[in-house]
Amino acid sequence: MQAKPLLKKRLAGGIILFLFVSLVMISCIPLSHATTFNKSDEHYFENVNVLVTGRIRTVLSDGVWNVGLFIGFEPFCAVVANDSHFEGIRVTIFNESVTDPWLSLPRAINTFVEVENAEGIFFWKYLSLPFMPSIVFVVCHAEKVWIER
Repeated sequence: MQAKPLLKKRLAGGIILFLFVSLVMISCIPLSHATTFNKSDEHYFENVNVLVTGRIRTVLSDGVWNVGLFIGFEPFCAVVANDSHFEGIRVTIFNESVTDPWLSLPRAINTFVEVENAEGIFFWKYLSLPFMPSIVFVVCHAEKVWIER
C-alpha cells in the first residue's frame, strides 16, 4: 500500500525536474542577430529563437524527431496547422531579447512553420483521436525559419 504515495512523489519530482531543466535550457539559448524578410503573409528569419505551441495533426521531419520528446539538433522540421476547429498554433519569434518578440502569431490556423538547423526541445504527442489534435511544443534556436499563412 505504500507504493502508490511513493510513486506519486517520484512522478511529481520527475515533473518538477523536467520543468526546471526545460527552463534552464531555454535560458541558455544563445542570443543572436537576425536577418528578416516579410512579404504579406510570408515571414523569413535567420538566426532566431523560436517558440511554437498548440494543437496540430501534422509534423514533418527528416531528422530523428517525428513524435515524442526530443532534445538536440534537428536539421529540418515543419509544423502545419490546418483549418480545423480544434487545430491552431502560437508562434513567437525572438531575436536578442526574450522579452521583446519580433513576431507573434497568437492563434494561427492555415499556417506552415518550417524550421531548419534547429537545436532545442521538440515535443509532439500524437493522439489517434479523430476529434482532438495532438499537442506540439517546440523551443529552439534555428538558423532559418519560414512561416507561411
